[in-house]
Amino acid sequence: MAEFRVNKNGGKKNFSKTERGLFISAILIIFTSAYFLYNHKEKGFDCKKGISKIIKQEPEYYKNSAIYLIYYLNKTCCNLAGYETIKSYPNLRIIFLFIPDYSDADIQNFKRVFNIDEPVDIRRMDYEWHSLYLKCTKNRWNINLNFFILVINNQIVDIRSF
Repeated sequence: MAEFRVNKNGGKKNFSKTERGLFISAILIIFTSAYFLYNHKEKGFDCKKGISKIIKQEPEYYKNSAIYLIYYLNKTCCNLAGYETIKSYPNLRIIFLFIPDYSDADIQNFKRVFNIDEPVDIRRMDYEWHSLYLKCTKNRWNINLNFFILVINNQIVDIRSF
């Protein structure tokens, strides 16, 4: 328990050095956590806002869709974020957008390895999607993520990285 000492000058209570250190540490942890959460939330908001902007440009195309933004996938380390479930919904358009560096052979290998059935829309990201992808995946560790975006009635329902 905290021990309070009464000061001879006016009865003010003093904390020990350890208690002051713990208090300052707690304050620093709280501010650091708040700063991290604010920046993370702000980044997520910017990403969602950018996706919404692109979707509003072609509302009929994206109305009910599952969008995969693909940077890299390896069958041994990653699965394809719910593709098996998503493809069972006939009214849902499935769109795969690859970074511009993917070759036609890379895309064909991807389709073969992950058993991507037709009809799906497969293409490379245009400038707008690629810029948005880079903004959404920007992080300190330079880890490029893949994203799954679910759009129902032109509203973003889910955004997941995988």
